Amino acid sequence: MRIKGLLILSVILNLSLGAYIMLHRQPSHRALSFPAAVTASNLPARTELAKSVPASQATNSHVRRFTWREIESPDYEAYIKNLRSVECPEATIRDIVLADVNQLYARKKSVEVVTTQDQWWRAEPDPAILQSSADRLKQLDSERRNLLNNLLGPGWDASLASIPPQWMSPSSLELNGPVLGELSPEKREQVAAVSQKAQQRITTYVQEQAQANQPVDPNSLARLRQQTRMDLQSILTPMEMEEFLLRYSNTASQLRLETRNLQLTPEEFRMVFRLRDPIDERAQFYASATRPVDVAEAQKLSVQKDLAMQQALSPERYQAYRSGRGPN
Repeated sequence: MRIKGLLILSVILNLSLGAYIMLHRQPSHRALSFPAAVTASNLPARTELAKSVPASQATNSHVRRFTWREIESPDYEAYIKNLRSVECPEATIRDIVLADVNQLYARKKSVEVVTTQDQWWRAEPDPAILQSSADRLKQLDSERRNLLNNLLGPGWDASLASIPPQWMSPSSLELNGPVLGELSPEKREQVAAVSQKAQQRITTYVQEQAQANQPVDPNSLARLRQQTRMDLQSILTPMEMEEFLLRYSNTASQLRLETRNLQLTPEEFRMVFRLRDPIDERAQFYASATRPVDVAEAQKLSVQKDLAMQQALSPERYQAYRSGRGPN
């Protein structure tokens, strides 16, 4: 988002210069030379940057003011042609189109490519699915590069050879799938910021305990995790929140370990999670219980967790879970 803002500022400055130049001579309208197969009708639709932003704040009443509405276009071909018509430098056009196309394919990746986080019900990812995802990722990158070749011409990436495409960069927090993949860029930034802050809080606490030669208190960690949940709930809808917790919560991690031999279906895992999560949220505060009243509460919650498993699974699947057997 910051890079895009700088690019837009650069274009605004260039548009102001273009307005001044147009007073003295007609601009040269250079048309793009596309292969016959590439037309405005079959190019991917580009994402919108802004709808109406003054391109010049000149006080001279004879200088025309440009707006983004006059330059914006739903297809890349017309958009590039409009930028060139107001003398936008080629380097700036390249940066804008590159950022926009990368954003387009980053969104495609988040929706179409399955990651280990997508298979949140499995203790270990399916190797066949991972191979299929790797193949789809290569296909998307090929499509992205072909599109940029058509739009910007060969050699557009000559100065970027040593820079990995950001749209493919791996992330420990993959926000993908049919729900999280549809998060807006703003929400993604907010979730990433909350997650980073949560990790920093835990790291700082653990380091402080080590420096004081004190053990890590499970209750303190539980309070930190609870704070993170509250922060995320202020950003995400209930459906988005559940999808996030299915991937990254302690409850989900524990369930994957407990059921690794059972191979739950996504539907089974989701049902178990919904029953177990509120119980586990309370139980984490009694992980190191010593007082009789707290020990009794921990035992009560343990029984509730087992009843939740029994309620969510068929009798045969529950018995397999209790015995630690795999699927029949």
